[in-house]
Order: sequence, then C-alpha cells, then structure tokens
Amino acid sequence: MFNLICFYRFTINLMCGPYDGSDIALHCDVRLRVGGDFNVVLRNSCQGGGWGAEERHSPYFPFMPNANFDMIIMAEQHQFKVLISIVSL
Repeated sequence: MFNLICFYRFTINLMCGPYDGSDIALHCDVRLRVGGDFNVVLRNSCQGGGWGAEERHSPYFPFMPNANFDMIIMAEQHQFKVLISIVSL
C-alpha cells in the first residue's frame, strides 16, 4: 500500500537486471503535476538503451493526493497489466 502525501510524481521501474543500464521491462511514471503534465500515467519500456513509444492514454486517473492506494502489476507473456484500487481507511 502506498500513500501520496505532498508528492507530485512517483516512478516504478521493473528492471531486467541489477545494474544501471539494464533493460527496463516496465517504466510507470505517475505525474500529478509536473511541468505541463497534469494527472498523467506514462508507461514505457527501455531495451538495449533505447526507449519505446510512450503510452499516456488512460480512461481515468486513479490517483489523488493524500489517498492510499494498492497497485497490482501482473506480468503476462507479452504485456503487463496494472491495477489500481483506492483504499479507504
């Protein structure tokens, strides 16, 4: 469980190795307010030092400041599925 308190951005990288420069199978960058980005979830991957095409489309933005949430990342054969649920305490 995570809690966003006064954060404007957080990033999760699922790396394919323990070293700097290792491929990144999933790069998930959540931006509540960064530069010109407002409520954006950016998804990407990096292979052999090159970044793939960014994915930004999402039907809704599930994050809110000062709100707890659970994140489940499911690794499938050719894709990841990311599930977010808001948790009420």
